[in-house]
Amino acid sequence: MNKSLLFVINPYSGRAEIRSRGVMIADTFIKAGYKVEIYTTQGTGDATEYVARNAHRFDRVVCCGGDGTVNETLNGLMRLEGKRPELGMIPAGTTNDYAYTLHIPFNMNKAAKVAASDHLFNIDVGCFNGRYFTYVAAFGIFTDVTYETPQNAKNILGAVAYVLEGAKRLGTLRSYHVRVEYEGGDPIEDDYIVGLFSNTVSVAGIRTAFADAKLDDGLLEITLVKVPRNLHDAQAVLNILMNFETAKQAQSDFLRVISTRWAKVTCSEPIAWTVDGESGGAFTEVEIKNCPHAIQVVTGEDSVSKEPGQSRHLVNPPSKEDLPQKD
Repeated sequence: MNKSLLFVINPYSGRAEIRSRGVMIADTFIKAGYKVEIYTTQGTGDATEYVARNAHRFDRVVCCGGDGTVNETLNGLMRLEGKRPELGMIPAGTTNDYAYTLHIPFNMNKAAKVAASDHLFNIDVGCFNGRYFTYVAAFGIFTDVTYETPQNAKNILGAVAYVLEGAKRLGTLRSYHVRVEYEGGDPIEDDYIVGLFSNTVSVAGIRTAFADAKLDDGLLEITLVKVPRNLHDAQAVLNILMNFETAKQAQSDFLRVISTRWAKVTCSEPIAWTVDGESGGAFTEVEIKNCPHAIQVVTGEDSVSKEPGQSRHLVNPPSKEDLPQKD
């Protein structure tokens, strides 16, 4: 008997290429032995509701869209009790951070072949005040850029649009006085312009301070950047934000990096958050935790370490220049 696959499509993601390629991608799944049902999302939150109601009937759910579509699909799967279907994805957004981390090609046809494969990996999932996320919950500079930057600018410039939009704000930086509690250390209390709580090696197309992060170790990575004191410091902050690969080595007065299973963030005023690139609401208190091995995802070939005597984990993804790109 054929395996069953639910194909969830956001027809408005990125350049909307899926509109012309949907049949070919579905054919790839059918040739791989899947009985396919297609659903096109009708608005914000629709993927979550549809997946939560229907995914129990399928062996695998594959979503096509940007990081927001992946997030909605994930939240639908996390509502299911018992064994959840496997999760595959075909990147069709602007930066596709999660797909990049999982070694999934940005070329849709090649990504479809990956999504139909058996390269499975048990991955951790983040939880932000009861809402699940694939790769990041964040506050401060850059966190509202992802949903304020015009879509046409994101389509044309990709990750560069986020950097450019964020750079324009360095002259009017706002800091947030927060207290961060976490496992295994004393609470931190200071003024920060950005806080990232992540399970990824890339945010908005930029490598994070945790380029060697393992996505199945039960830990979240925290990156906190302090407010600059002058223009020279502001340039140093921008350099850190644009060169996270070296941020760990450059850890200084501006930067704190921490690994933890959970964190609690409190502030005297509501702070706006973004969750997987979408608006996450404003809160004076948030609780963030890691849900270990919550979902089985389909990854790119050779993405999982198989060295003898070592636990399986995702190896560092290649540079984006080395990944198969969109046609």
